[in-house]
Amino acid sequence: MHFPKYWARGEWAGTGPKGEPWRQWAWDCSDDSLADAQARATAKAQRLGESAARFPQTHRGHYPYADREVREPILRTLDGATGECAAVISRTAYGSEVLNTERLMFVDIDLPAPKPAAGLIVALFRRLFGGGTAETAPAATPTDLKLADLRQWHTSNPSWAFRVYRTHSGLRYLVTSDWQDPVASSTHAVLNSLGCDSRYQQLCKVQKSFRARLTPKPWRCGCDNPPVRFPYESDRQEALMRQWLAGYQQSSARYATCQFLTTVGATPASSTMASLITEHDTQTKATSGLPLA
Repeated sequence: MHFPKYWARGEWAGTGPKGEPWRQWAWDCSDDSLADAQARATAKAQRLGESAARFPQTHRGHYPYADREVREPILRTLDGATGECAAVISRTAYGSEVLNTERLMFVDIDLPAPKPAAGLIVALFRRLFGGGTAETAPAATPTDLKLADLRQWHTSNPSWAFRVYRTHSGLRYLVTSDWQDPVASSTHAVLNSLGCDSRYQQLCKVQKSFRARLTPKPWRCGCDNPPVRFPYESDRQEALMRQWLAGYQQSSARYATCQFLTTVGATPASSTMASLITEHDTQTKATSGLPLA
């Protein structure tokens, strides 16, 4: 896993295409020193600023998602059976806690947005004009179809085993058959074959770990996003973050992050893997029956 030791914010001041003052900020990191992080951040701000000044209509001011290290504070670490660091829990820019694992593989699957209105119209049409009976089987849901795909995949790959969870907008597979390498080409071949989100795969490569969100996204439980981002540059920023966290934790307590659905395959987990699975299921409230957020 890669969580940089040092972060710094760089600044560049120049002129825009019409001679107007142009100012650009950027964050960057280093594992060597704060001074090195500062030098990188200043150089990055200059690159972004010069590009923005030349092409203000197309410049967006940031690099694409998952093309850089995540700027997240480490909340706590989880050790393996021999004392090694097996996982890190961090906090995202939008405030949710995330489990980052060295070798426990998570697969992030997106599902199409539901269309309840269309289903209601069909049901009403059948009720008014016929064309359906009480014995008519309901249409397969996107979750049903994905589970069927996973089981079909498993028939050709019987050594693999999964725990399957429903998330707010998709599915999460937790691989229990063996540890996996988050940057290996063989791992990403499997992720691709399972239909894993491509942005998630890129982040696995950059951070050298797998990720699974443990707590709800704030806007799904009635909270604003955090007022500041890590690293906090003053005592006031830290106080603002503590105040936001108190409200977020109170609101998010009413929701689960995922719901355990089923298992596919039957490979027993090691003691370290079992402890990480327990941590995941406890923190996400996977068996609580609470609404998902």
